[in-house]
Amino acid sequence: MENNTWLNQYTVIDENGAMKIYRIWFHDYSLPSITKVLEDHGFEFYKMV
Repeated sequence: MENNTWLNQYTVIDENGAMKIYRIWFHDYSLPSITKVLEDHGFEFYKMV
């Protein structure tokens, strides 16, 4: 899952000088890649017409 993955990182410093770092990870999936992930975890897909 290393492809199509990125990180937004924020550093917040309060009025007392205490620092907190927030890391928010994102990952994009294509239809084939998310289908494989879900099927590997027991989900089934049905085509509806």
